[in-house]
This record gives sequence, C-alpha cells and structure tokens, in this order.
Amino acid sequence: MSAKTVTSLIQQGAEFQARGDFAAAGGCYRKALKAAPDHPQALWMLGMLELGMGRVDSGARHMERLLRLQPQSTHSHCGMAQVRVAQGRMAEARAGYQRAVSLDGANLPALVGLGALLAQEGDLEGAEATLRRAVAVDPRAPEVRIQLGRVLYRTGRMDAARVECEAAVALAPNRPELVRVLAEFYLDMRLWEEAAQAGGHWARLDPENARPHALVGTALLSLQKVAGADAAFDQALSRDPGEVSARAGKCGVLRMRGDMGAACQMIEPLLADAECPPGIVVAYAGIAEGVGRLDDALARIEKMLAGYRLSPADRRNLHFAAGELLDKKKDYDRAFRHYHEGNQASQSAFDPDIFRQFVDRQIAVFGSENLGGLARARNRIKRPVLIVGMPRSGTSLVEQILASHPLVHGAGELEHLPRIATVHLQAGLSSGPPYPECVRDLSCDDLDRLAREYDADLARMGGDALRVTDKNPLNFLHLGLVQRMLPHVRVIHCRRNPVDTCLSNYFQDFASLGLAYSTDLSHLGFFYRQYERLMAHWREVLDLEMLELDYEEMVADQEGASRKLVSFVGLEWDEACLQFHKTRRTVSTASATQVRQPMYKGSVERWRRYEKHLGPLLEALGIRH
Repeated sequence: MSAKTVTSLIQQGAEFQARGDFAAAGGCYRKALKAAPDHPQALWMLGMLELGMGRVDSGARHMERLLRLQPQSTHSHCGMAQVRVAQGRMAEARAGYQRAVSLDGANLPALVGLGALLAQEGDLEGAEATLRRAVAVDPRAPEVRIQLGRVLYRTGRMDAARVECEAAVALAPNRPELVRVLAEFYLDMRLWEEAAQAGGHWARLDPENARPHALVGTALLSLQKVAGADAAFDQALSRDPGEVSARAGKCGVLRMRGDMGAACQMIEPLLADAECPPGIVVAYAGIAEGVGRLDDALARIEKMLAGYRLSPADRRNLHFAAGELLDKKKDYDRAFRHYHEGNQASQSAFDPDIFRQFVDRQIAVFGSENLGGLARARNRIKRPVLIVGMPRSGTSLVEQILASHPLVHGAGELEHLPRIATVHLQAGLSSGPPYPECVRDLSCDDLDRLAREYDADLARMGGDALRVTDKNPLNFLHLGLVQRMLPHVRVIHCRRNPVDTCLSNYFQDFASLGLAYSTDLSHLGFFYRQYERLMAHWREVLDLEMLELDYEEMVADQEGASRKLVSFVGLEWDEACLQFHKTRRTVSTASATQVRQPMYKGSVERWRRYEKHLGPLLEALGIRH
C-alpha cells in the first residue's frame, strides 16, 4: 500500500470520527497501521480514539509505541500523559505533561492538560500560572479560558472567574460543555437570573439532557417564579424520571407550598433504592416531621454517615439535617454534636481582621464629616422596601407578613445591592479605588442610573405591586450606599436576642452561601458585635427612613407589630397580614417551614437549651455566664 493510500485512510478515519462513526474511524486507522505499523499519525489517531472510547489498555499500547518512535515529540509525551491520567497514574501523567511543555512551551494541549492536572491535585497556584501561559499562547481558545475560570473560582476570586467563564462561552457559544460550566457557576454564585438564562441556553443545545432543565428550575425557584420552576422540574423529569436534583427540587417546591404528602411521594421511589443519593435523604429529612417519619429519616441519616463514602458537602448537609431532627426530638446534646460536625466539615475561612477593616472603611467613607461631599441621587423611588439585620433575626417573618398584603410583593433575598456594590461599581470604575471608597467618585447621574436599574428589576418581579421587599439581611452592610442611591427607600431593621440569633446561624449551613463566619462560635460573636457597631453608626449618621423591630415584640404582639409594619411602608391595613401563614407564596430561605405556621414563641430564649455548649459564643458577645 502506498504512502498516499495510507494518508487517505487516515483522512477518511478522521471524517468518520467527526461524524461520530467511531467504528468506521477505527477500521480506517487499523488498515493504515497494517500497511504502515510505525506511522506516527495513525498511531496517534487510533490511540486517542481508543482512549476516548474507554479502551484504555488499547490506547496505551498505541501511545507507548508512538513514544518509542518519537521520544522527542511533544505530541507523544502529551498523549502518553493523557493515558496515565486515564490509568490513574497521576505522578507519571504530570511528568509527561511537564516533559511536553519543556519540549514546546507553546503547545496548547500540553499546557491545558498540565494546568487541569495541577488543579486536580490541589496545586492551584501552579495551575493558574500554567493556564495563564496557555492564554498567552491563544487567548481565543475557549477550553483554556474555562479551565482558568474553574481554577480562579476555587481560589475564591469570583469576579475574575466569571470573566473567564463568560469569555469561554462568548468564544464558543454552541458548545454545551462550556455553557454548562457557566450555568453552574452562576448557580453557585446565586446569580439566579443569569443561571436561568445560561441554563436555558444549555437546554437548547442539549435538549434531551435533564440536568439543564433541573438547573433552570432551581434558579427560577430562587427567583420566586414558582410556576416556571415547577415546569422546568417537570421538563427534567420527563427526560429522566430518576434525575436526582429535579426530584429534590420538585420536593422542595411542594414542601414550600406546605404539601408534605406530595413532597414525600416525589422522593419515595428514590428512598427505596439501596444507593439512594445523600441529597434525597436530606430532602426527606426536611419533610419528615410533616409526614410523621422523623425517626425513620434520622435512622437513614445516621446509617449513611456511618457507612458511606461521602463528599465533604454531603457529609455537611447530613449533619445539619440530623441536628435539626434531633432538635425537634429535644435531644439537644446529640443535636449540638451534629451541628458542630456540620460546621467543622465546612472548608470556608473567615478572617476577622479583614471584616473589621471593611466595617472601619464603611464608617470612614460614610462618616458624618464626609457625607456632605458625596453625591446623592435625585430620584423619588419608593417601591423597594429593604429588610435587613442579622440572618435568622426575623427577616423572613417580616417579609411574609408584608407579602400577605395585596399591594406588596415579597421578592426574597436578592443579590442586587451587593452586586452593585462589589461588581458593577468596580467594573465602571476599574481604574479607581475599591468599594466603598469608590462611592466618592460617583456622580448624581451614576447613582440615579443604578437606582433606576434596581427599581426596574423589582418592578418586573412585582408586577402591579406598590411595594416590593428585598429581604437580603446582609444589605445592612451597604446602607451607606443605599442612602446615596435611594434617598426615599424604607428600611426595616430586624433585631433579635443576640445569642438566639447567633445560635440559629450556627444551626444553618450558611457557609455554603458564603457566610463563613457562621461555622465558628467565636467568629459568630465577633461578627455580631461588628454588625451592632455598623448599625449604630448608620443610626447616628444616615437620614434613612428606618423602622427597628424586635423579633420578640412580633411574637408578643403579632397584630400590633403587623400594623406597625404595614403603616411604615405607607399602605392601608389589610386583615390578610394576620394570616401570613396561609399566604400561598414560595419561601426559599432557611425559614421556609416557620412562615407556614402561625406565630409561635418556641424560638424565644431557645439558646438556654444549649447553654452548656456556648461558652466561646457568650465570651465573644461579652456576656458573662
């Protein structure tokens, strides 16, 4: 067979491979190798094909032969490294990639492979440096940008990670594997609208895949778009009835609507499976009390914790679920042990000095002596109602009471104001100082534009509602900016016993939401004291219209507190606000179950049940015990 015929066979094989006919492609490559056993390109093509089809041993034989023939070839070392990755021989794979890069420092597959491997091994610094070399070689290679985005995400540099992931998709908008990474990034960052859009794009590219529909459902549910979320979960389940995240999501919808029986029916088929996923067991724990199966749920969790190989996230979620069930059983010592284990399993890190400095900077920028020099918006926007305070201080209860009024829409915990502060201002003033110092450079027009954009988003969510609540409690951090941007906004500051508040934070998996302070009792007390310091400053220097309401006051006098709330937001009283627990709206925060119940006093002085475990917290709060 002539050399020309061999080349033709290889070309035919590549065409078959491009069309997905791997059997025909392999046949062409084997014919070429029968005629020319040492043909480098045929060895490479067949080796990579076999590797891609999972036939690792066969792929390895071809790559080893190629490497013996061309020991100084970058491609040979790079291909052999991919074989070693498939075999799980990571040290040899790393050496192979490094050898390939030493032979050709501009070889993109070698740089990307090495960067991905270093990231997998936990060497994020080395991975970033390698991938940045790859970007310098070809900034328009989407696989490079997406890998770099993943590494930056793992180092906590979210804005930079977002830039890289978005760049990858912009370069190759029709590659579903890239759009998937971007959609999942948005979801992890709680950028719900962006996640829903990217998830929809992913679903159009890969229409028979259940996962993008489930992701869209999760994002829409977080946006309080219940009907759309329900439909998306149904779309996912129609494609794959066993899709775990879709079943868990549908269960969550039903739970938030108060239909515990239907929620249980949704996940019961998976509970019967010997390999039931941890996420389903956690979802079951959330409805167990409502269906009379608390002991069964607890037994399932403890069995899973004792005998399963679990990811850190699954182990953490199971411990928190067990803690909640044991608290309901009044087994407080065992409950605390599970909550402690759940927090210990978190990999989040909180730096008290950095947070103290941030509070110091807010106080400095928005000090009484400086406010006169800052621009202030001219708008008269009154639609937004901000509900702020420490998480677990009654913000969900306040929103549910107000959202029961026919002229109020409860939008839930929005990320708009933190995003304006930490993303939009930085993007618009990229060469200037960071937030909050960059507020000094804003003009009245800048502030009015930001306010209009925020108000327009709330209008889209709220429809005809006169008031739309934004109950992100940590908006308390940004009230200085809020006062300059929305001078006529109403702010409701929720307060609660500090020990009850901190303990309730400790009993939630808030680290997964970026609230790393919540995993350590001493850090919780420190964070609370800084919150008190900043709120005292806002109270002294800002002329915001603010109502301060204690959780204990709401519990003691439900009607009086409710009337005060409705009056404060400028509306006439409506009796529906006394029946807030009957309001048919989705609540997606940690208080979803509580707001489905009439007002109760069980959470007042709850910390006394756990007092013997709370020494570090009480000390950090300055409480003698």
